[in-house]
Amino acid sequence: MGRLLLPKTECPGAECFPPGVAATQPRLALHQEALGYLKHDLADSTLGQYQQSLKYVVRVLLLLGLLPMLWAPQELVVCWVVAFFARSASYKTIVNYLKAWKYFLGVHGWDVSVWQGWQLLPRLLRGVKRVKGDAAKPKLPIPPALLLKFVRALPLGGPALALWAAILVGFFGFLRKGHLCVDGVGLGAVSMAVLRRKNFVFDHAAYCVHITVTMSKTNQFRQRQQVITIQGVKGHVLDPYAWLQKLFTLHPADGDAPAFGHVQGGVYVPLTYSRLLVGLKDLIKACGLDPSAYGGHSLRRGGATWAFQCGVHPLFIRIQGDWQSDTWLLYVGMSAAQKCAVTRMMQEKIASLPGAAI
Repeated sequence: MGRLLLPKTECPGAECFPPGVAATQPRLALHQEALGYLKHDLADSTLGQYQQSLKYVVRVLLLLGLLPMLWAPQELVVCWVVAFFARSASYKTIVNYLKAWKYFLGVHGWDVSVWQGWQLLPRLLRGVKRVKGDAAKPKLPIPPALLLKFVRALPLGGPALALWAAILVGFFGFLRKGHLCVDGVGLGAVSMAVLRRKNFVFDHAAYCVHITVTMSKTNQFRQRQQVITIQGVKGHVLDPYAWLQKLFTLHPADGDAPAFGHVQGGVYVPLTYSRLLVGLKDLIKACGLDPSAYGGHSLRRGGATWAFQCGVHPLFIRIQGDWQSDTWLLYVGMSAAQKCAVTRMMQEKIASLPGAAI
């Protein structure tokens, strides 16, 4: 299925050249260079989502006996597919499925402009949005109290050490999961956003670690370089500095290797997203909680929420989390005390007004 999302022009040699254009060595070299850049048209995470989304589209068309419509979709058939997805999927998920479908058609050279002239599909999507709603359902944040429980449930061994170090750095650094782990096994699974060992600089005097983040969801084209500083806490079980040093010492790797991983049989094995997610959910389950309510994003959300509840200035939270707007406020949870403080401060002011006493 992954090959379906590659452009039809992505062929290795002269067979792609226009008629009458000779395949000289300089032209072949430029062709290979162009293909190398073409592979990075989309962020790795987006391409992965599109590949998965297209699989679902194919399955529905197979179920309806309309697979040829994948390459030449008609509006009514697309509406049927949307209605099928609406039985269980959210509005945003359905929109993403359609985006993947259109991208697939575009990279294979088919005309997608016909979609813009359709009348039924936009109305149908508005109806789905109105009926099902468009509210986001983020995963729950992981607070420090839960991290402390994780320590008691943490298994032994190199993989667990890499997992635990990634959890702490993700929490204190407000990092996305794409920074902490690779997509799978193999060199091609390592995206450009994954943190490398060389991105970590330990400041022993200040007892902190400086992490250079060169690419993120909001910095896909590396317009800037972000440096996150995580302070350690000597002697504390949640000391990210100590755990990172332990990981890097016991499981050494080259500077270009993904930051989190373990050495097994003389080979460095990077932490994968599936290992991060499974390990995280196993810890949550061991603490008696519902694993489905948490995910990789729970670390980023948990760290930002805790910082907000500790009174960290919102500007500092936004900068460290690399948010380009105030959207982070939508999922940073307020504690019960903070919620009560809103009306308490209002009531205190009212009490000082003349005539307020009974």
